[in-house]
This record gives sequence, C-alpha cells and structure tokens, in this order.
Amino acid sequence: MFIFQGMATIGNSFFFLGSRLGDSLLVQYTCGLGASSRSSGYVKEESEKAILRDQEEREQLERNIRNRDAAATKKL
Repeated sequence: MFIFQGMATIGNSFFFLGSRLGDSLLVQYTCGLGASSRSSGYVKEESEKAILRDQEEREQLERNIRNRDAAATKKL
C-alpha cells in the first residue's frame, strides 16, 4: 500500500511522490508525441551518468572484496 505525503515535479520529465513509510517514488514520464528532444537528451545523459556511477561503485566493491580476502589470507 502506498500512501504519499507530497508530490513535486522535477524538470520536465520527472515527478517525486514522497512517503513517510520509506517507499517514495521517482517517476519519469513523457507527455504524448510532443515531448522535446532536449528532455530525452537529458534523460539519456542522466542514464549514462547513472551507468558510470554503477560501474565505479561495482569496481570499488570488487577492490574492497579483494582487500578483505587478502587481509584474511594474511591472518592464516
């Protein structure tokens, strides 16, 4: 069940539904055929940034796991 406390638009293609229960939502939308290419370019750019952030986080996680495994091996 989703009970939202507030709603806010973010730019031309997102809106945020806030909830006190911790299940808030960020929703992307387009308005029919008239959606501007600028906003779709923005979405593509933000998507590419998110992919790069995910890759960097994954690489950091892998480094942390290797370091932890190396430290555990030294203790043996």
